[in-house]
Amino acid sequence: MSGYINKAAVLLSCCLMGAAHADSILTFEKMGAGGKKEIRTVSITGRWLRIDSDAEGGPDYTLMDTGRMIMFEIDDKNKSFRQTHMGKYYWPKDVVPKLTPMREKGAVAGVRCNMIQEVDADKPAATHCMVPGQDVGLNQRKTKTLSRLFLVSRRMDLDWGAATTPDERQVSINSQSLENGESLKFVSAVHKPIPDNRIKIPDEFKQIRVKQQKHKHSE
Repeated sequence: MSGYINKAAVLLSCCLMGAAHADSILTFEKMGAGGKKEIRTVSITGRWLRIDSDAEGGPDYTLMDTGRMIMFEIDDKNKSFRQTHMGKYYWPKDVVPKLTPMREKGAVAGVRCNMIQEVDADKPAATHCMVPGQDVGLNQRKTKTLSRLFLVSRRMDLDWGAATTPDERQVSINSQSLENGESLKFVSAVHKPIPDNRIKIPDEFKQIRVKQQKHKHSE
């Protein structure tokens, strides 16, 4: 009997390791201030991620290299893309939210999370339910990749509204603005290999060059 338990434990461990090291596809539900629902999918492989949305308008999909901090907005119809630098050299550095733990616990899609209050100008601005990345099957590298999406969203006004801790180890799986009611909620995660062509700009696509303004840092 003990031999069977040991084999089962090893098998379970291997399965968890496989999930943590495979690519990951996370689905989120975004609710706008007017109650309009949008489904966003984030595909993560290493430091790269791809964003797909069912909302009309905008790019067909977006790629981000969260190591070099570069974003590519892809237009399939016109076979073109726009490139944007996302680093601190271009965007304000003081965008890390002030987060205060709350006593309450929460749960999203069967995942238990810690309730956190975001404070802005000494007033509650939003609530977040946060977890270590491993709780949704992300290893350290993929957690950092998702964290940088949430951080960059604040720099570039990409309308995610989620939060991450300064050490990039915990991310929000449920965020709600107390000002306008907008929210972002984790729906599901699938861990499986992502084909290379999903995280790639086709060779024949041309870059549309746009002059990018450098933002001044706050004093």
